[in-house]
Amino acid sequence: MSAQFDEPECQIDKRKESLEDYSFNAGYMSTERFAGILLIMIQKHRVNVEETDGLVIRMSLEKLLEEGRLLLDDGTAQFVRSDATKPLILAVSLDEGDANAALSLFQTCPEHPTHQAQQGLLQFTTFNVAEDPMDTGRMEHLAGTLTATLTRSNAEGRVGMLRAAFDFAPPRRPLSDFK
Repeated sequence: MSAQFDEPECQIDKRKESLEDYSFNAGYMSTERFAGILLIMIQKHRVNVEETDGLVIRMSLEKLLEEGRLLLDDGTAQFVRSDATKPLILAVSLDEGDANAALSLFQTCPEHPTHQAQQGLLQFTTFNVAEDPMDTGRMEHLAGTLTATLTRSNAEGRVGMLRAAFDFAPPRRPLSDFK
């Protein structure tokens, strides 16, 4: 995961050089689901999101099923791409109807920790997610890329560019489905 910031500042009137050519290798990747929403977390450390740097991607499984872009494979009880020969490509924006992503820099830049993906593309070359949230981690696999411009609440327009590549099997853990 890497980001290029237009101005590598963490705090007003202070420049923090660590934001120039910012990147981290993920130490922990996982998924969570609730009410038809899938969250993908790619974090520097396995701690609470507010304690580390990380990327959170949010998308509606229900919408992707309704649009026919995902389907339920009855043989594996998993959500998969409807066309296994093509990547699943999603628009990323601040709009609730698109995939959403946020880069959190709670460890590196606690003064301005959240940078939202303003515009971009999320591409899955592998998408296997269990239908039942209690089966998270059982034969699941996600692989893809995310490229997006970044913004933050106290700045107008673009503040940087985000690039992420991921390929992982979510860990098994009990989850609740808050329907």
